[in-house]
Amino acid sequence: MELNDVYKELRRNRLCRNGRDFSVRYLGKDRSYYSVIKATKTEPSVIVLMNLYFNLNKQADAVYDPNSPVINRIQRELNVLSASVMGAVEDRCK
Repeated sequence: MELNDVYKELRRNRLCRNGRDFSVRYLGKDRSYYSVIKATKTEPSVIVLMNLYFNLNKQADAVYDPNSPVINRIQRELNVLSASVMGAVEDRCK
């Protein structure tokens, strides 16, 4: 799981505005965090990944609408992303 892939998917679905929004709302960090780790090619910490995992799940729960195929597609994509993030956490903790 690449953090940039998660960011791009959230942007594609209009669930975050930019890297600063992603840093604050999904990673639980300062608004410059995402740009700094990209520039320095640093891996996010397990704590940051867990923040991302929980925030993706929270967003998936918030967008549920049984009558909207588009919303349900986004919810499924969020669930796939959160599972991917959890997989990365589990790999790091081995």
